[in-house]
Amino acid sequence: MLLTGLAGCAPTRDVRGHVVNVDAIAALTPGIDNQTSVLQTLGSPTALGTFDANAVDPLARWYYISRTTDTVAFFNEDVIDQQVVALAFDNAGVLVAVTEFGLADAVEVALVGRSTPTRGRELGIWEQLIGNIGRFNTPAE
Repeated sequence: MLLTGLAGCAPTRDVRGHVVNVDAIAALTPGIDNQTSVLQTLGSPTALGTFDANAVDPLARWYYISRTTDTVAFFNEDVIDQQVVALAFDNAGVLVAVTEFGLADAVEVALVGRSTPTRGRELGIWEQLIGNIGRFNTPAE
């Protein structure tokens, strides 16, 4: 029984996203490949760039993102590996740059714990109980 219980605590490996073959990335040639050839080589991207950080840089960006995690029982997952391949294309759709990012390049984002206040006021327990009197009567037949 102890061994069965310990087997339930074995880590679970989970791979999410678009895992790109290293040889396929090496086969891409900036200035020669275009969006069509990249789609044939790598498949569709995980995400597309939605806006340009600066107006001088009008490049279209495609991102291929994958992440490998281990989870033990009910604990938070541990990130084992992360790979982001960013491809930049010019206005003609020709590949300009291929940039790879790994787990060492990842930046932890601090989430804001605040909440947005809603309109109105909060009722106390007595206001809730007394306010419901008479609301749940059945209609007279």
